[in-house]
Amino acid sequence: MKRIAAGALDSLTLLMVGLALIPALAVLEAQVPGGRGGSARGSGTGPSSSSSNENTEEAQFHYRVARVALNNNDLTVAARELNEAARLAPSNGLVWYYLGIVESKRGNSTAAVEHTRHALTLGLPPKETEDAEQLVAEATYSTLKTGANVKDVLYGVGFGLTIEQVQSRGIRLGPREASQYGARYNFAPREDAIGGEQQVSLYFGDDGLQRIWIDFGDGWPYQLEKSFTAAERLLPSRGFQVLRRDFPPGRYRSENPLPELVEFRNGSVAAGLLTALELRPTVDGPVAFVNSLRLIIYDSARCPNCR
Repeated sequence: MKRIAAGALDSLTLLMVGLALIPALAVLEAQVPGGRGGSARGSGTGPSSSSSNENTEEAQFHYRVARVALNNNDLTVAARELNEAARLAPSNGLVWYYLGIVESKRGNSTAAVEHTRHALTLGLPPKETEDAEQLVAEATYSTLKTGANVKDVLYGVGFGLTIEQVQSRGIRLGPREASQYGARYNFAPREDAIGGEQQVSLYFGDDGLQRIWIDFGDGWPYQLEKSFTAAERLLPSRGFQVLRRDFPPGRYRSENPLPELVEFRNGSVAAGLLTALELRPTVDGPVAFVNSLRLIIYDSARCPNCR
């Protein structure tokens, strides 16, 4: 009987010690990055909310992939993964903060300010709070410096802007039209942004402005060549890099110095400058002329199928 009583006492002692350890284990788990008890505020480890409506483990995974992509300057993947993390954990400030960083790196100052301010509203750790406030100041200055006017909107600064934000730049949009690239609004610039723009179409999706189509018209060849040269110079000044230049067949090229296609890239934003040529008869034989000029710019992170 004494041996049985001693065994029962030992079991009771172990049970009491185990119960005493539970709070300490819970605290330790809360400190582990991505732990079930972690908090997004003050942790610096990404999404980790206790809300039953947020799939925190999946959000944490997308957040980590985005951080790796950002470290490798892959802004397209970073934006996509952070947007997915924001969908799964919309109340997490760190996700919105890094979305602000990505938009800032892509040159979208307006979107950078909006995302970062939202992150500050949700709450950030002290270090990220200080950095986020600085990011808002720098992105705001960038917008003020460039003016975010018609020229900025058309040539790669305005992606992510809402329809109302575009209109606040003095752009008078026509009626809404449906298209495979989102809601389309046409307008004719009241003044040339680089010279010769005749008609512009802006395409909006759920994340704002995502595609731009500029038609320089079918004007005089020398004017189209001038517009081509101006656009080709302007895009690199906005951070675009030339990926390829395709020249037309020899019978055109001998009389025409322009390529028929120039592709540009700036992070997730792609651009294509296209010319159409035709042979016109002259007394000295057929001569190649630029017949039309188009420029397409789109944000592949917002609209992967926009080309």
